[in-house]
Amino acid sequence: MPRPPRCARSSSTLGDLVKTRTQTVNRLHVVLTHLIPAGAARGLSADRAAEILRRVRPRDVAGTTLRSLAADLVAEVGQLDRRIDKAARDIEAAVAESGSSLTQLCGIAALNAGIILARVGSVHRFRSAAAFASYTGTVRSRRPPGTSCATASPGPVIGN
Repeated sequence: MPRPPRCARSSSTLGDLVKTRTQTVNRLHVVLTHLIPAGAARGLSADRAAEILRRVRPRDVAGTTLRSLAADLVAEVGQLDRRIDKAARDIEAAVAESGSSLTQLCGIAALNAGIILARVGSVHRFRSAAAFASYTGTVRSRRPPGTSCATASPGPVIGN
């Protein structure tokens, strides 16, 4: 079985890293709600959380333990941020290396192109453009817009 393209491994890794970062930031928010009134604002970054923690001076053992846990989570978020940046750079490099023209399409940047290339692989494995369109689900319909499949007559008007 052929190896998946380099961007395939990177895009799946990037998705996993982003998911893990979100979970870690959510855990950090929960811990911060026990340390400071109302917790932290949305869009928390590692730097902002570290700044908040520098002002927290717990006086009991439970508070000290929670502050230590929060500091560990802040360090983990910072490490995940660096890994996400590296994975994004790897995807961009893999897309550039592939020679794909996907990024010339409006709305398709390097990360989206990497995801598409990872899922599709080489377009040369398809016997024709129609076979590729069928694989991606972009085959043009032969019926006019607004008609049902069974009768090819206008369907019910829904919405605006």
